[in-house]
Amino acid sequence: MATNNLAYIATETTITVILNGKYKTIQVRSKTQRNDVIKALEKYKKSEQTEKDFEELDVFLAPVKRILLESDNRLELDTEGNKLFLSGTTTPIEPGLAAKILDFLDNGLSVEPLIKFWISCLRNPHFIAVQELFNFLETNNLPITDDGGFLGYKKLNFVGGIELPENFGELFVDTSGSVRTIGGKLVDQEVATSYLNFISEANNPTMKDVWSGTIKQKIGDVVRIDRVKFNEEERREACGYGLHIGSFGYSFGGNVRVLCKVMPEDVIACNPENQKLRTCKYQIVSFVDSKTEVTQLLVNLTKEEQEIANGDFEDDDFIENPFEEGDIIRAVSTLDEITEDNLYYVTNIDGESVCVVDDQGEESWYDYSYFENR
Repeated sequence: MATNNLAYIATETTITVILNGKYKTIQVRSKTQRNDVIKALEKYKKSEQTEKDFEELDVFLAPVKRILLESDNRLELDTEGNKLFLSGTTTPIEPGLAAKILDFLDNGLSVEPLIKFWISCLRNPHFIAVQELFNFLETNNLPITDDGGFLGYKKLNFVGGIELPENFGELFVDTSGSVRTIGGKLVDQEVATSYLNFISEANNPTMKDVWSGTIKQKIGDVVRIDRVKFNEEERREACGYGLHIGSFGYSFGGNVRVLCKVMPEDVIACNPENQKLRTCKYQIVSFVDSKTEVTQLLVNLTKEEQEIANGDFEDDDFIENPFEEGDIIRAVSTLDEITEDNLYYVTNIDGESVCVVDDQGEESWYDYSYFENR
């Protein structure tokens, strides 16, 4: 028979449990986790409270143990329970990435891209660079892709003075051959046909690197150089040996910005204090002429997005963008190229983001909170 040896009190962020005279406080990070723990406690109170019943409850009272089970035992903890490993490996997962994996599992999100990312990291002989890679990606808002790679930006020069058609700035061809925006939307047939013609073998414009002007490349090309050994001092050089990939805002020079995909195993130098890294291989994915918010990006999942994924937001929780196309607004913060008190013209809005043009004619996307009505 069940005995009265369990009591608990739950708040929005913690659940304090008294079981067999012992106290335990559980930190909860979502409504889903909170509800699951409470259901498990109530089930245990009504059970026979056998050893098997307790083992089932213990999974919910030890979140890490539950997380490991939910990962199909592909992940392991060390004996102290402080370090996370991929099963069968001896190198602990980088702490920032480990925390992200646990967050994803805790919130019911797929960890496949993050695990593939780490598997690729383990293949990299320059492991000191890989130890800093995830931090670099988070710092510079660069996303991890479904196959474990990541995306970054680069500027190139066209060969022969070719200009990029305006409406091709954010298009790419998916694995099925369809033309989409980087945000994932299919484009209409006329634009798709024109774009496919532009990037065809006959018409795809050739570009060259800004630094040497000798590495010719096109959209879809995989660019490679030899991997070399170098010391710690050389690894910290901002402009050392390697193919350079950076954040959107990094100034490379050049007349066209492209989006590139890199696998972690190909990174040869990385310093989170810089806005660029060096790699020995990348693939050009698409032209990019303005910063794009990609909804499926995994690296920068915010607390707000996690709550949305768990159904924690109601429609009333979302704030309406206060600006409209055509508004002239004033900057109230200084961030990147934003200058406080300067005026900007609104060309587009999307959710909580606003696209503005400055007095030099440069168009950029920002969070609307950096501005107010003039």
